Amino acid sequence: MNKSRLCLGLTAMFTAGCVGVSAGGVAAPTSNDAFCQQASAWGGGTPTATQIPPTVTEGDDGRSYHFDLGGKGGLKALDASCGWGSYAECSFTAHRRDGGTYQFSDLSSFGLWDANGQLYLLYRIVSPKDEAAARKRRVVQPGHPPVEVCNQIGDYSNLM
Repeated sequence: MNKSRLCLGLTAMFTAGCVGVSAGGVAAPTSNDAFCQQASAWGGGTPTATQIPPTVTEGDDGRSYHFDLGGKGGLKALDASCGWGSYAECSFTAHRRDGGTYQFSDLSSFGLWDANGQLYLLYRIVSPKDEAAARKRRVVQPGHPPVEVCNQIGDYSNLM
């Protein structure tokens, strides 16, 4: 691809509101470890967080996820189209209550959670090597742009 096409593609992507939250670009874990520790308890019967189940469809190119949110976190729905593989890239489209949309990308190792009325994408290590790795989390709050709340995992490229 020549440079002018690449620049046009990148300009169009950012003009359309697509924000890349690339795990490969994360150099070091962010500091809010207390929130990550709290998030590691999600799913263990904690009443403050519930996982939101998606509708999943599979095709030749990968999996698609649709979360019907009914206005939670200001969103009607969140859709993700992901390639195959443990750490495949996903293209997310958030459908706001006001009819607007925004897009971002991230990895396919996510679950969507509602914690105290706020939406969070929770990422885990897919095949942890030990118990310490199994407890590590990365939490991103969907937004325009998405906000990384905490990251104990760091650079995912070390896991692939």
